[in-house]
Order: sequence, then structure tokens, then C-alpha cells
Amino acid sequence: MQSYLHTFSSGNDRAKAIAISRSDPPADSELPGIIAPNEHYSFDTESVDGISQLRRRIRDAEYAVDRVEAWSFLLGDYITYRNEKFTSEIATFNMSSATDCVNLGTRMCQVESSSCFAARNERDFPYPIHHRRKQEILWNHIDPVTWAKAFRRHADRKDNSVTTIRFNEAGDFKTQHDIWRVDEIARRLPNYNVFTYSASSYLNWDSVEHFTVNASDTDHDYGDRHYKVVDDKSEVPDDGVLCPYDRTDGKIHCGECVACITDHAPDVYVEKFEGSNR
Repeated sequence: MQSYLHTFSSGNDRAKAIAISRSDPPADSELPGIIAPNEHYSFDTESVDGISQLRRRIRDAEYAVDRVEAWSFLLGDYITYRNEKFTSEIATFNMSSATDCVNLGTRMCQVESSSCFAARNERDFPYPIHHRRKQEILWNHIDPVTWAKAFRRHADRKDNSVTTIRFNEAGDFKTQHDIWRVDEIARRLPNYNVFTYSASSYLNWDSVEHFTVNASDTDHDYGDRHYKVVDDKSEVPDDGVLCPYDRTDGKIHCGECVACITDHAPDVYVEKFEGSNR
């Protein structure tokens, strides 16, 4: 026992020594030019609610003695669980807002920008766009190794079990580096199912090994299956499956069904949503 205690103590001492040996953290007044500077984003970062606090929390996490622990609390505040369609076992993290989605209003997206539910949600209510823009800022300031370690600690603290991670309820993959980062996160979290939907058909998805990709630009073949929007259930072909949530009028939720989560199901079809967010 004494040897284990000594090892633990020595590890803490080393971590403290490393933290002490670093240069002093930047002052609050310096943060706008270091963390989320305006010129690196398609939106005005200064207009994001709580941006000053977020910058301080990112700095403090980076300079913490236990970076992973500090990041686990910060990341955990921007992981969402359970909505009308998803069970509480599924964690969701967005790389951007829908308003800033790289594919919004392009030929790759299956719906018009005015019909995008996530974008409409951001227009109708003030909270989602600020929350998702802060998620994008976090995504740009945390490496995949730290993300995976921090998520594991965050999930371990939760009362309910977490089995699955969904990337992007809003937004999409912008770069090849985004694909690599999610694949690395999934590789380091083998006990979790990791999946996404993406219309970024112009990126190369061939290297993906550790997470499931639902291709929503159905004019191109990539990922594990197509995920297609239809106006009516009658449009679903015999070799496809209608989303069970739509088929059962909401009785079966995502998580209870794993058609999009694993790589074993056929193409999935979903009915176009024409309702209101209000």
C-alpha cells in the first residue's frame, strides 16, 4: 500500500511541478486575441453570450494541474442529453451551430435552409445558437486525446449510464481534420458507440474506422449508409427502413433503435418535418 501511495504522491508532485514551471497564464485582457479571436470565425465571437467567462474557463483548464479533470467539467457543461427523439444514454456535441453550418443552403443538404429544423430553432429561440457557437469554440481549443479523457470522466460522474456519443445535432464536418479527430476520439473510447450524420460529401471518409457515418448527401456514396429525407412514408424502398421514431409516432426513440448508431443497418429514411418550433 505504501508503494502505491508513494507512486500516487509522486505523480501529483510531478504534475504540480509541471504546472508551476509553465509561464504565467495570459491575463483576462489578453484572452480575446488568444482564445476565439474574431478573425478565425464566421460569426462575431464578441456577441456570444458568456464569451468572456468561456475564455477564462478554457485558459484555466489549460493551466490546471489536472487538465483532464478541469476539461471534464467544462466539456460536460456543453454535452447535451435527451430530447424529444433521443434517450438519455446518448450524449450530443456539436462542432458548430446550424446557422453557421458549412452545408446550410447548399446542394449537399437535402432540405432548404428555411426548412432546417436546427437552424429554425436557432432563429426562434436565443439560447441554442449561443450554446452551439460556444461548442464550436471548445471544439477548436481541445485536442482529441483530452476530449476523450475528459468525456470519460464526465460520463463516469453521471447518475445515468451513457452508451453513445452523437456528433452534430447541428452543424457538420468542415475539414478532413474534423474527421480524423472524431475517429481518434472514438478509437480512445471503445466502450461507447460514436456516430454522426454528415452532408460533407466533398471530404474523404474512407479512413474512418471507429465511428458510424450516416451519409445525408444521398447523391454520393460514402460512410456506412444513406440517411434520406422523404415527403411521405410511401417513398421508402423495400431495401430501406423508415426511422422507427417516425413509424411509431414517437413511441420508439433513438437509442432504443440503433439503426443509425451501428454500421449493420440498411439505408434509413426519415419524414420531412414541417412543424413549428413554437
